[in-house]
Amino acid sequence: MNKNCISASWRCDERTARQVCSADDSDKMADCCKRPEDFQCPINKTAKLDFKELRYATKVPQTPVDTVFPETTANRVEIDAKTIQLLERLSLVNLDSEQALATLNSSIQFADKIAHINTENVRPLYTVLENQQLQLRNDEVKEGDCRVELLRNAKVTDEDYYVSPPGNIPLEQ
Repeated sequence: MNKNCISASWRCDERTARQVCSADDSDKMADCCKRPEDFQCPINKTAKLDFKELRYATKVPQTPVDTVFPETTANRVEIDAKTIQLLERLSLVNLDSEQALATLNSSIQFADKIAHINTENVRPLYTVLENQQLQLRNDEVKEGDCRVELLRNAKVTDEDYYVSPPGNIPLEQ
């Protein structure tokens, strides 16, 4: 008896298939466990995609790829106390501990490495779906002068402006 019931590229474990299907042999289980998009299998929540059996080629690597980032700065970035106070006030995050400062420094170094990646020959990405063409529409104005109707959607307005709720409230110094 098979350990897995396989239909297209979807798999479900034998125990779950038996509980739902009440099937005794693997042939009946294979008929019961259809792909989730068919909406016939009651175990859609436990079905997992088996990437090895996909029908379409993908550009996404199937195994992790080690990426070597270019070294941009050999030494650590030094942040003065005034900049740290400004960051604390703007982000409402306390940076008193050594761990918080280490995380901040590593984040700055990582962002610096990303900023220096060569993307010269990389085409812009319009969609993440490789096999479907994204239909772009022309930017045409179909309705105009609907300012009053749009302002009615806001809870609070002042003259012809939206009033947004207060965001970050500065910490008391």
